[in-house]
Amino acid sequence: IAISLQNNIFLGVTLNRSIGGKIKSETTETDSYGNEIKEEWEAESSASFLKFGGLFKVGQYLTLGFSYTPEFDWEFDDIEFSSSEDDYYYDYYYDYSNGNSTTTYEIPSVIAFGGSFQLSPKLLIVGEYQNRKLSDLEMNGDSTGIDDGPCYRFGLESRGYPLSLRMGYFTDAVMATDYGDDDPESLSGFTGGFGCD
Repeated sequence: IAISLQNNIFLGVTLNRSIGGKIKSETTETDSYGNEIKEEWEAESSASFLKFGGLFKVGQYLTLGFSYTPEFDWEFDDIEFSSSEDDYYYDYYYDYSNGNSTTTYEIPSVIAFGGSFQLSPKLLIVGEYQNRKLSDLEMNGDSTGIDDGPCYRFGLESRGYPLSLRMGYFTDAVMATDYGDDDPESLSGFTGGFGCD
């Protein structure tokens, strides 16, 4: 649902719902003896959450925006784990829920602020900030013990040529820490793309 006010303020809300989705993870590692270990993790997942957002045009060149996602539960059912190590293979159901039929992650709220500026007719620059309330993330009521962390994204788009180019940089706080440290690690990288006008 979205509304427009005077063609320069736009507000909206969406309801997101996943039903019957599956998550699968595969990893391959080599132990200290040189044996290759392959592990697979699979589970059914479901979640529903609201997302609120808005855009505000400030003059001809500047646009500001925000989004807010309230906290929600992300549930996992029928968790299965398999592992193979050289000539050995294990395949079994592993109950991560401590006796409960469902493992529930309580996902904390996320607030994001961003903006774009038309630097020239051919160049647009953008930026975004998101909070990561990792200290509020819980699994079956137990805290992760990880501190909060930020996420930053920056990018630019060049248009008006035969090819439009996009480039960006991001750094996101993730659920990983050094041993004995509560500060989240950062996942950083560059993105790029192109298209035709």
